[in-house]
Amino acid sequence: MDFRNYTVLVAPDFAVASYIYFENPKALGISILFVYFLILLGSGINIYTIVSDKQLYTPMYFFICNLSAIDIFYTSSAALTLLAVFLVDVKTISYKACLVQMFFYHSGDLMEAVAIGIMAYDRLVAICNPLRYCTIITKNQIIMLIIFSWLFSVSLTCYLAFTAERLSVCKPVLNAPFCDFQTFVRASCVNANPEIGKAAIIGFVVIFSSFAFIVLSYIIITVVVIKLSTESRKQMFSTCTSHVIVICCYFMPKIIVNFATTYGVVMTMSERFSAHVASTFGPSLVNPFVYCLRRENIRKKLVSFFKIHKTSP
Repeated sequence: MDFRNYTVLVAPDFAVASYIYFENPKALGISILFVYFLILLGSGINIYTIVSDKQLYTPMYFFICNLSAIDIFYTSSAALTLLAVFLVDVKTISYKACLVQMFFYHSGDLMEAVAIGIMAYDRLVAICNPLRYCTIITKNQIIMLIIFSWLFSVSLTCYLAFTAERLSVCKPVLNAPFCDFQTFVRASCVNANPEIGKAAIIGFVVIFSSFAFIVLSYIIITVVVIKLSTESRKQMFSTCTSHVIVICCYFMPKIIVNFATTYGVVMTMSERFSAHVASTFGPSLVNPFVYCLRRENIRKKLVSFFKIHKTSP
């Protein structure tokens, strides 16, 4: 079916054309389902172990719990459409559903960036000012930081959603894995570049400002830790390892894709699709398992949980 000359000025259903770029969409759908299941499992385990154990009611674990909740929120916004397209052979998505998915997807993306930045602030205070850590990172401050990160991200995404909602649609076909702002605007009747530029500025300010703050924080942490004894140095760096892995998994794909686009690297539709999906699901897949496997308190809680259920009649 040819959608290139299809023109409407009312809210249509969008045809999802991304499946045509893959020879075996079912296999891709099964892979996405498996990865999504692992994300739900890992993030759910993190949330359960932290919420159910009062000994883990510390600032860092609250931030880990927040990140796990965001991972579920973020990936679910994309996974539902991807699974419907590749496994159930759903070839359309309604106008309103596309807007809603776009809103949740970009909200989750911005939340993730801000949450990782907040965790860097927590590590900065813990290492550079350990004696005052409990007075600086209080329960009220934790709650306020988490609420701020969610409200801040949602408010910026509301602007994108309202901008997209005002546009008339002339090309109701999505050449992307799911609804995002760029794809939505390219389906409209207006010149997409100015609107995409505004969205790019918002993303740059939030995501790369968070990255700059994280880099600055770790520069300060490194300077402080170098002055410590060898044993203390190893311990301090060990407490940051999990967070550094999370930082790399979230920011590196975005930086690589941005540089590739800037310097004229031409990507096929399937390559763009793969990069888009990998940057969405990759960090959320790594995050919970990094914290589950590396943190002794969570490992002990999991071991005791499975022992109890194994021995129970």
